[in-house]
Amino acid sequence: MLKRIFFTSTLFISALANAYDLGELDEIRNFFFTADVLYWQAHQAGLSYTNRSSPVQTTDDFTKKELIEPRFHWDYGFRFGMGFDPDDQWHLDIFWTHLDSIATGQTHYESTDTPFKGSFPVWSMSNDILKGDFISKADSRWKLRTNIVDIDLQREFYCWKCLVFIPQIGLRIPMLEQKMHVNYYGGSFHNGVDSNSMHSDFTGIGPRLSLFSNYALGDGFSLFARVAGSALYGRYETNHHERFFDSERVHENKRYYRFLWSCDYFAGIQWQTTIFCNLYQITFRTGWEQLWFFNQNQFKRGHFGFFRKHRDLRYQGWTFNASLNF
Repeated sequence: MLKRIFFTSTLFISALANAYDLGELDEIRNFFFTADVLYWQAHQAGLSYTNRSSPVQTTDDFTKKELIEPRFHWDYGFRFGMGFDPDDQWHLDIFWTHLDSIATGQTHYESTDTPFKGSFPVWSMSNDILKGDFISKADSRWKLRTNIVDIDLQREFYCWKCLVFIPQIGLRIPMLEQKMHVNYYGGSFHNGVDSNSMHSDFTGIGPRLSLFSNYALGDGFSLFARVAGSALYGRYETNHHERFFDSERVHENKRYYRFLWSCDYFAGIQWQTTIFCNLYQITFRTGWEQLWFFNQNQFKRGHFGFFRKHRDLRYQGWTFNASLNF
């Protein structure tokens, strides 16, 4: 059976090789597929869940200490793409990027410590919260689901034999879903747990401009870099629910529209070759990628001046790519 498959495949490849002039094979590569493995860390500014501790006996304002952020994990994601080349210079591409990101945090102060310490419940946002309220334990968990669709139209410009610039224009469609849950124990909530659940969805669309460059090193190797920027307009849906025992302290839901800016870059090294009598072109690419959505955090800001600025969402990490052009 294996011999029959091998023999049939050999005849098929030979027929293709005889059907086309090898000097014109580049002209028949009109489609491509690409797949990326992402090893990224997402970082959302403005997610601090409590602050540094203060002595309970001597402190009457627990809001002054430095804030504590959760630990942002490194997570795997993927990107799939496909494209069509109507001629040798124009290309139409579509990509889908997906990533699930997590951040966790926990603090705990023992009642046997001398002096006994406490910290402020940052996300407790009821109107009766006071600067002198404190907690002895806090934990938080944040999850971000990222889905981004990019549609690009590009044209190649060769400046020198080894350098090419490719300007791109298209659309970016991000769908960003954030969930955060924070619990507070002890201190002002010594009889129970103050539970805070938050949710923020953003779906938008907008134009995207980018510039890709490639510098050939020889033997199929080259250096590449891409920079891009987007102006997005979309809808936010946010809510915040806070409960203590059976009492609902905060219940807030909002829907509104807003402009949002985004930018990204990707740089690294690639290797390109052809197989099967130059019928197929394979490219392997790896590099460092970063992506920003400015002022993306739209969770309720609360009291006492917390989280007024620097609420950007940032991604960073390694991208490993393989693509097939035929």
